[in-house]
Amino acid sequence: MKRFSVFLVVLFGFFALTGCSAGPGKIVERFFRAVEAGEITDALGYLSTSSIESLGQDKWRALLTQATADINDDGGFDKIDIVSEDVTGEIAEVEVAFTYGNGG
Repeated sequence: MKRFSVFLVVLFGFFALTGCSAGPGKIVERFFRAVEAGEITDALGYLSTSSIESLGQDKWRALLTQATADINDDGGFDKIDIVSEDVTGEIAEVEVAFTYGNGG
């Protein structure tokens, strides 16, 4: 199991949470599930415009496509656990634990 502490405002960029009724943990899980499934356009939808502009859409697509390959090389996600969520104002920190299909 791999654990990551993820700041929603810095997880590979900024998540656009405005208007989302789901909590930050659910948003993080949806983002990673989209990446796992190779749904790059959907995954990009969780990033703010300023984040996408910071690297450019082509670089983001390349990074997320590589992440999809890496995740699937490990057997995909068997489980994504939201270990903790801490929201302060408009910033959320989410600790995520991944269990991969190959047991890693």
